[in-house]
Amino acid sequence: MPRGFVAPTRGVERQEVNNARVRFLDSSERERLLAVCRVAKWSRLYLLVLMAITTGARRGELLALRWADLNLERRTAYVRTSKNGEARTLVLVAPVLAEIERIRSRRPENFVFASDARPGRAMRVEAAFRRACAEARIENFRFHDLRHTCASYLAQQGASLLEIADTLGHKQMQMVKRYAHLSVESKQRLAERVFGEIE
Repeated sequence: MPRGFVAPTRGVERQEVNNARVRFLDSSERERLLAVCRVAKWSRLYLLVLMAITTGARRGELLALRWADLNLERRTAYVRTSKNGEARTLVLVAPVLAEIERIRSRRPENFVFASDARPGRAMRVEAAFRRACAEARIENFRFHDLRHTCASYLAQQGASLLEIADTLGHKQMQMVKRYAHLSVESKQRLAERVFGEIE
C-alpha cells in the first residue's frame, strides 16, 4: 500500500450476509408452475424444473448433464462434478423418467438441456424460468429456490436432516438445519408412535 493510503471502506460497518433464505413452492404454486412449464416455448423447461424439485440438484449440475450421464434402468443421473468438487448420483422418480423417455436423444454426448439454437451448448434458462414464474403468478422466487422446495418437501414428509443433506449433496449438516422446523410434526408423530404409551 502507498504511504498514507486510507481504505475507502474504513469506518463502514460490515453487513452480515443472510444465507438463511428458505423460499419454497406451496402445492398450488408448484402445480401452476409445472403447468406453465409444460407448454413453455422451450420444450425442456418442464423436465428441468421437475428434476430440480425432485432431486434438489443445483441449476449448474442439471445443465451439465449429458444423455450418457443418465441410467434409466437404475433410475439415476450421474453428476460428474458438484459444487463441492465431488461427483454425486441423483435419483430419478417416475414422472421424470416418463418425461425423459418422451424427449430422449439418441446421441449420448448431447446435453440433456441443450439450447435449441446451439445443440452443442446447454440452454441459458434464466429468462425462460423468469417468464414461467411470471405466467404462473409466482413472486419472489429464484431457480435456486427449487432446491429449497425439494428440501422442504422432504422435511415435511419426515426425512431426517441427514437424508436431506445426502439428497442435496451437502457435506455439512449446518447447511440443512434451516429445514429442521419443517419436520416438527413428523417428529411428534414418531415420538407419539414410539413413546406414546409409556407411563
